[in-house]
Amino acid sequence: MANKFILICPQEKWDCENPECRIRFGNVVYHKDLLTPGNYVLGGGSFRFDEKNKIIKLFDNSGDFGYPDWEWEFQKIYVDEDAEGYRIIYQDPSYNGGKEIDITPLLIFKDE
Repeated sequence: MANKFILICPQEKWDCENPECRIRFGNVVYHKDLLTPGNYVLGGGSFRFDEKNKIIKLFDNSGDFGYPDWEWEFQKIYVDEDAEGYRIIYQDPSYNGGKEIDITPLLIFKDE
């Protein structure tokens, strides 16, 4: 088991102009173990907590769903309230030239 995440959007509310998506975290074997019916997956990867600096670092890609598609113009991304107070970034050497993507300004802390 490993710390993995997926970026999901509800299919019934999919709006390519203003996608409302969620980062779902879990300690699972496969990324697909995080998926629930009625969601569209925009990729995934791994994560680790940096308690000292209050950062959740997302990286890597999902063997099931590929790299997370951060290229959508997200207005907001939901994440569970447990992550409140953390800065969330994505950085992987094979995506976006290895540049850090700060997701924190898009976050809305709301449990599923």
